[in-house]
Amino acid sequence: EATDQGRRLGTQVSVFDVTNSAAPNRLAQKQIEGGSSEVEYDPHAFLYWPQRNLVVVPVTDPSPAKAQQPTYALVLRLDASGITEVGRVTHPNGMIRRSLVIGDELWTVSDAGVMVSDLGTVAQRAWIPLR
Repeated sequence: EATDQGRRLGTQVSVFDVTNSAAPNRLAQKQIEGGSSEVEYDPHAFLYWPQRNLVVVPVTDPSPAKAQQPTYALVLRLDASGITEVGRVTHPNGMIRRSLVIGDELWTVSDAGVMVSDLGTVAQRAWIPLR
């Protein structure tokens, strides 16, 4: 997300209708003011799970209110009404880098470990430290 002058405002997740590729139409958007994401330069950090219409995006938010947990995995649901936030997965420490789905579980991987969360509620099921 940026101004017309190129000033960075944060990260944005958008859904487009590209039926007419010459004139894409933005259907919905979710802005994370001040945030950034590894997805902006590495598409492997992005997860779309079509069976549940879920999107998972790692976010770094340096704002003062997020000083305790500046990184998280943002879990969003896409549907006819737009983009809805399902929840956020936070690790005890470390930057979340990747996510994957195994069965009915969301696995998120950070520099410090792997967290297993419920895919529907994002409630933590397990934490596996790597150090």
